[in-house]
Amino acid sequence: MQVVSLNDSEAFAVLVRRYQAKILLLHRRLARDSGIAEDLCQETFFRAWDKMATYRGNGRFAAWLSKLAYNVFLQHYRKSSRAIEASLHSEELPERTSELADELPDLERLLDVLNAEEQLLLVLNYAYGLTNDEIGRVLDQPAGTVKSHIFRAKAKIRQRYRIET
Repeated sequence: MQVVSLNDSEAFAVLVRRYQAKILLLHRRLARDSGIAEDLCQETFFRAWDKMATYRGNGRFAAWLSKLAYNVFLQHYRKSSRAIEASLHSEELPERTSELADELPDLERLLDVLNAEEQLLLVLNYAYGLTNDEIGRVLDQPAGTVKSHIFRAKAKIRQRYRIET
């Protein structure tokens, strides 16, 4: 894939259309709130536009964009965690919901067995089709660690629901 010119808004619009659904799905999985997920998705594409010059075409664009999306989420999470901690005694925490439960009830049920990191690994691997190496670059982990965590996550699901392989 060629690097998009900073002045090529039409080419960037094509990239947004191509990857928007997957980035939104990732943010919904991470944030568990559709409104926040939409805001984070929009922020991801704003940052992608600003940082397009840093994408050199080494590896898949989806992996680069996923890393950017994950960093946007982490920044939001850290900021909101500090805000929640500061107001913990003054107000009730918002309930976390997921639209995916309505769209993909079996997937939600299966993923609920896993912790947040395991869920993220499976989403990046299966929903995005990223390789272990690409996931490792997104999460700053060795590919072998990613592979073993994915294996353990799938084993957890199989054990919980007694799924035969």
